[in-house]
Amino acid sequence: MGLLLSAPLLGTGFLITCILLNRILSGAAEASASGADEALAYDSLAALGRADRWPLLLEKLGRYQSLAFVFSSIAGALIYDAGALNKIGSWFGADWNLLPESTRLLPVVLTLISAVTLFMACLGFRDVEHVQRASDEGIDTWQQIRETGKWLLRSPMPLALIACALVYDSAVRIVLTFTSSYYRLIDLPEASYGLWGSGFALIGFFAAPAGRRLVHSLNASRSLALIGAMLLGGLIGVAMAIPVWGLLFVIPLGFGFYLLNFVVSHHLNAVVESKRRATVLSFKGLATNLSYGFLGTAFAGLLAYQHDASRADPATAAFGASLPWLSVYFFISLGFLYLFARKRLNITN
Repeated sequence: MGLLLSAPLLGTGFLITCILLNRILSGAAEASASGADEALAYDSLAALGRADRWPLLLEKLGRYQSLAFVFSSIAGALIYDAGALNKIGSWFGADWNLLPESTRLLPVVLTLISAVTLFMACLGFRDVEHVQRASDEGIDTWQQIRETGKWLLRSPMPLALIACALVYDSAVRIVLTFTSSYYRLIDLPEASYGLWGSGFALIGFFAAPAGRRLVHSLNASRSLALIGAMLLGGLIGVAMAIPVWGLLFVIPLGFGFYLLNFVVSHHLNAVVESKRRATVLSFKGLATNLSYGFLGTAFAGLLAYQHDASRADPATAAFGASLPWLSVYFFISLGFLYLFARKRLNITN
């Protein structure tokens, strides 16, 4: 964020350099947190004998994240709009006369303030004693990755959980990537897009307690089967592109997406031992991102194939013609997952 704020001061000649460095630092931050943050939290609870509290923690986290996302989305859009800020200032008797050039960087400023605040909070963290770490055993990073990769291939349950995560996650994220295109396809007014986006974030507030109840009442296979059916129904409904009412089919997609993360996190942490947990969670993150990337590339190719310049809105028409193929992909993938579970797992246990 500091680099982005510095770019206008350094001149246009340094713009690309600042953006490049920003991406490198952002990627390094994501890589450092990938798996490690969740593993540290779970290991700390386990060291205190409170691993059974993990679903409750995930529920609270899901609710807080949903509310925070709604707040940040509305606040970010508001402070970006110079006209809206000037109007708010007039309500309090202030004559701000802000210009778009002066408000454009305000969301970045607030994000930087948030980052600094979080950095200070992290300095106050203290490790829980007796948390086992792979580094304590004299194993270097690359050896740990290789050994965990081999262990994962020999462990059906963690492998099945990751396989479900990458199949389910990629299909839903494609739809979420093109939400504005879908809203346009079902004839929603453009002015309402932000409202629906905030409403979608609120789904997590209600899905979080449902996820906690789900992991306590059903085992992993039945939970994932239920989520798979929910997502398949949502994808089929979205592919129908019913004007206005098609918005209802986004709800099972969002609800299933939140439940998926809850269920996979709960069961994966439960079956993976501490010394491998962070690496396995990193593998899960890598697998889901690669799957999303490959499916996104294939979907982009499909959009290009369906593009017909003779239509009134060729981009929206191509999107509508491509959506049904996501349901086909997901249905076939569910079949492969079921065959894998039948062969490698006792799916009734």
